Amino acid sequence: MITRLAAAAPAAALLLATATAPASAAPAGVHCSGGTLHGTLTPGISHAPTNQTLLAEATGANCHMVDLPATPALVRFTINASGNGECVPDFGITNLQATAAITITVHSLPTTNHFSGAGSMTASGVVFQGFVTDGPHADQQVNMSARIPDAALLDGGIACLLGGFKDFTAAIGDIAIG
Repeated sequence: MITRLAAAAPAAALLLATATAPASAAPAGVHCSGGTLHGTLTPGISHAPTNQTLLAEATGANCHMVDLPATPALVRFTINASGNGECVPDFGITNLQATAAITITVHSLPTTNHFSGAGSMTASGVVFQGFVTDGPHADQQVNMSARIPDAALLDGGIACLLGGFKDFTAAIGDIAIG
C-alpha cells in the first residue's frame, strides 16, 4: 500500500501544481495625454473624390500604465490606412480602414502589438478606433484622437485648390489602449 502511495505522489504533486498555477494576465492598459501624429496622403485630397492611402507615424506623450500611473510608457504607432477623400463638400476622409504596428515600451522593454480598425480624418481632426489583433495587448481596445491645427487646415484648403492636400501634423489629445 505504501508503495502505491509513493508511486502516486509525484503525479498528484504535478496535478496540484498545474491546478494552482496562476494564469498569465494580460498586460495593463496604457494611456497617453498628448503627442504628435505626422501623416502623408497619396495621391492627396483634392476637389475630386479619390481613394487615398494614409501613412502616418504617431508618438504618444505623457504615457503611463493604467494600473500604475507612476510607471511611464513610450507608445509609437506606424499606421497604414486607406479610404475615399475629397476637399468639398466636406474636407477629409470619413471611411478610413486602418492597420498599425504599435510599440509599447515599459522599463526599456519594447513589445510589438498590431491594430486593426477604422478611422477618419476631417476638419475636426484624426480619430482611430479598433482592437489590438495580436501581441501582448491582444483584444484590448484602442482609441486615438488628434487635432489638426487651424493653420494646417488653412494650408490644406489652399493645397486642395492647387492640386492636393498631402502632408499634415496633428496634436494627439488622447491615446487609450485597454
